[in-house]
Amino acid sequence: MSLSVTKIKALFGLKLRLIISNMSLMTAPIMAILYVVFMKSIMQSKAPSHVALISLLLGMGLCFNIVMGGIMMTSYPLAEEKEHHTLRVLMTSSITGPEFFIGSLLPPLAIMTVTNLILVPLSGASWSQIHLGNFLLITIITSLTSLVLGYIIGLIANSQTQAGVYSIPMMLILSLIPNFE
Repeated sequence: MSLSVTKIKALFGLKLRLIISNMSLMTAPIMAILYVVFMKSIMQSKAPSHVALISLLLGMGLCFNIVMGGIMMTSYPLAEEKEHHTLRVLMTSSITGPEFFIGSLLPPLAIMTVTNLILVPLSGASWSQIHLGNFLLITIITSLTSLVLGYIIGLIANSQTQAGVYSIPMMLILSLIPNFE
């Protein structure tokens, strides 16, 4: 079984356009960026230390982006495709399961990775403080985990509304876990 790069590129382009044009899916990356900028402007003079502020801002921004973005950017479109029966059309076409999975997974992963990289300077961290290789590896692995969880929710849900209802408890649990350290 061989993967067709042409089919994956076509799916990648389609999914990227759909995600970027859907503002409800883009709320997580935008919210992460706005949270970091807003909280930095408010807390800059009140933070106990500069390092603590950078850690808090970067951690919460990444949490918003990875947890909310990963789950929303995969569960909502998959549930929408099921709801409008376009997934059935894709299943009867020549696109294989792995091609669909890879072509649908790469656009949200690219958006989330770019947003994660934007959050580093916005939080006030310098590139010398962060080992870029480890940062990218860890954020990509956690993003992939969140994206796969979103696919599972999208498979379970029959509509976008159900996907939203099913994803909210997961997002709350996963975004609150880092606060219990």
